[in-house]
Amino acid sequence: MSAAPGTLQRFCLVAVAWVSASCTPEPVVIDVSEAEIQERVEARFPVETREMLTTVVLSKPDVVLTQGSDRIGLKLDVLVRPPLVGPFTGTLTASGQVAYRYEEKAFYLVNPRVDDLKVNGLSDELLAKTRGPIESVATHYLAKHPVYEFRSRNLKEITAQHVLREVRVANGVMQAVIAPPL
Repeated sequence: MSAAPGTLQRFCLVAVAWVSASCTPEPVVIDVSEAEIQERVEARFPVETREMLTTVVLSKPDVVLTQGSDRIGLKLDVLVRPPLVGPFTGTLTASGQVAYRYEEKAFYLVNPRVDDLKVNGLSDELLAKTRGPIESVATHYLAKHPVYEFRSRNLKEITAQHVLREVRVANGVMQAVIAPPL
């Protein structure tokens, strides 16, 4: 049974990188910029979902990497169509910790939460009723769709797919730390 084309080459690259990393006392850090994450996230919007008779549209994501935070933030435009009234527009800010799913070679937000929600022209009573569906749509969508995937663009990404040790947000970038097994 023969290997798929490129499999041997990829294996050799990973082996060379692994040996190189083994000889290096310090872990290797791959920085993923806010702009790179922004490009990937923008492609996944707009999103329209109906929850509890309320239609919610999330659009125009803006990635926010805050110094000193371990979370990736997103500012989104939100359009809300509750039953019999509206539509109403506003903004939503959400964030989540970042985690890597090895099987998918992708980074996801875990424990996403809505940090701020403003909807123009919506009474406090109606905002209280629509807040649940809006937050539900936002947090479920953010938890199920990656914010970044490795695409085997270079040796570091190919290596990271196999020996990733840590993911963190620091200095305004998402950092993937690769190191050989101990």
